[in-house]
Order: sequence, then C-alpha cells, then structure tokens
Amino acid sequence: MLILGIYSFIITITNICTMHKMRVKSEKQNKTPFVSVCIPARNEENNVDACVQSFLQNDYPNFEVLVLDDNSTDRTAELIHAIEKEDSRVRLIKGKPLPQGWRGKLYGMKQLVENAKGEYILFTDADTLHEKCSIKSGVDLLLTNNAKMVSGYPREIFKTPSVGACVSMIVLNTMLVLPVKLQNRLQIPTFAMAIGQYIMLEKKSLLEAGGIEAIKNVTDDDVNLARLFCKSGHKQIFANMKYALNCKMYNTLNEATKGLERGFLGALKLNKFTLPFLPLGALGLFMLSSSPVISVLLLIFAHLSSASIMFALGNIILFMTYGIITNYHGFKFPVQLMASWMFFYAGMLLIAGLWHHFHKEPIEWKGRAVTFE
Repeated sequence: MLILGIYSFIITITNICTMHKMRVKSEKQNKTPFVSVCIPARNEENNVDACVQSFLQNDYPNFEVLVLDDNSTDRTAELIHAIEKEDSRVRLIKGKPLPQGWRGKLYGMKQLVENAKGEYILFTDADTLHEKCSIKSGVDLLLTNNAKMVSGYPREIFKTPSVGACVSMIVLNTMLVLPVKLQNRLQIPTFAMAIGQYIMLEKKSLLEAGGIEAIKNVTDDDVNLARLFCKSGHKQIFANMKYALNCKMYNTLNEATKGLERGFLGALKLNKFTLPFLPLGALGLFMLSSSPVISVLLLIFAHLSSASIMFALGNIILFMTYGIITNYHGFKFPVQLMASWMFFYAGMLLIAGLWHHFHKEPIEWKGRAVTFE
C-alpha cells in the first residue's frame, strides 16, 4: 500500500506540473486557423441552446458551429434552427438514419466531419458550456506541441456529491496511469487518454488515420479515437481543460451508472484476454475502498507494528492524492473526501460489465441499445 500511495502521489504531482507548463507555453502562440465546432445532439433540448450560445460568445475570430440533429424526438432541431437564422456561423445538419454496423454518436460525428469546413475540428457534447477561451485554448495546445489531437477533462458540475464522486473515477487516469509528459512523447496506444466533452483535432490527420469509419462500432469513442491517432503516427496529447469549459454530465446516479459503464467497459476492450482480470480488478478496488477500515484494524490488532504503520501511511498518501487530483480537475467539495465510495463504485462497474457480457444484456443509452461483445 505504501508503494501504491507514493507512486500515485508522484504521478499526480508530475502530471499537474506537466499540464500547467503546457498551458503556460501554449498561450504564447497567435495563429488562428479555421475551426469547425461539431456537436452531435440527440434529444438535447434542455442543453443544446446554451451550449451553442456559449460558443457564440467565444473570443476566437475564425470558426463555425455545426450541430447535427441525430433524429431527435424533441425540440433540438427547432432550437438550433432559430439560432441559425440569427447567426450565420451556426449550421444545423439533419442526421441520416443510423445504418447497420455504426454506433449512433459515431455516425453523427462522421456526418459532421463531412460537412466541416475547418482545418481543425472541435468535437464537444451538447451538455457543455464553453468559456471565451475554449477554441483558442485547443488551437494553442495543438500548435505549440506539434500535435494533431488534444483532449482534456472539463470542470464537471453535479447536483449531488455522490454523482460527482462516481464521475471522479475518470481521474484515475491522471492519478495512476502513465505520466502525461511521458505519454505525450511515447504515444503508446494502450495509455492514450481522451474525453468526448472536448476533442480538438486536425481534420487532415483524422482522414489519414482512416476517419471515423475506423472506429465506427466501438463503445468508447473518445479513448478509441485517441488510440487511433497514436497507432497511425499522429501525435495526440492530454491537457487540463477545466478553464475552457464545464460539463453537467449526469443528473442522477442511474444516468451516471449507464454512461460510465458504457465508457469504462468500452475503454477496457472486453475480450477473452481481459475478462479474467475483471474479477481481480474489482477485488482490488473493493479492497482500496475498505482500506481505511483495514488500516485502523491493523494498527489496533497488530499493536502498531512497522508493517501496519506502513500500510496506514500508504493509505493516507493514496487518499490525500485523490483529494489533490480531484481538486485540480475542478471537482467540488466534498468529492475530495469520497475516495472510498469512488473505489467501491468502480469495482461495481467491473462486476456489472461481467454481467452484461455473459448475459448479452444491452444498456439503453439515449434511446438506443448499447451491447458489449
């Protein structure tokens, strides 16, 4: 436990310093290539108007906003059409029926790429709100790092701390995975990180990598897109984007569970090689969840032995590190104190993944069935 605690602390501090330096360095460039903001929207009448309006307040001089209405049954298209009539930078695209072999969002992204005029494309979700610097921040990071794709966590907003703690499992990437600086250099596909709420990329590189068609049936589109760029030799980087946008990802625990399970298990690539490790992973996460209690019991019944003290110290460092990284990524208090709940929840998602895989039971997401092969 002590080794894990120290490792997580070093990774976290290294990543925070790296992402801070990336932002400071990027602010010095002043090129403004044309950017197509692309928003796939399905039944987003409660979010899409505010999202588009936030872009229209952007201080970037050279962009368009494309919204694809993915066969919505609500007022999504009506709302965007009204904005389109007022501002020529906005274009509404009527989505085509979903063909066999495609995931819904990915087919929407494909249609957006086909209609995009920009040299660069910013994919984002309809439930995001963007600051004035949002577009410029992505362009600056790409050009100063000689990269072709950039993504990063926004500031996540939630109604309840329990939902926020569930979503905070995404920070395990920057808390426990390969350091950002090293990954930006090595470009190892397995460790590629991305989140669909903010992905800016060079259109030419996307097409050279095979386009959206290359990942048309994956469950976790953002991570697989990052892996596609790595595999094809197009540099992708991960950065801190909390200053550029915020996202109200989920309103309820049920929504969070469906959405996170879809993305989490899609990124893990369930197959005959990874499946045996899921129970072990779940067991490890359950142990981490209960480690504060285990630490106290060890200290009491082992009579403050050196082993029990090291275990407790490692536990303190690990949970303190979780507080540091969630605070850095913009999660509001008291999420910083809910590491045990996060670890338990992540373990339950792995168990749920096994259930869905063996029972061939799909998850319903935005009116469509999502299966895990």
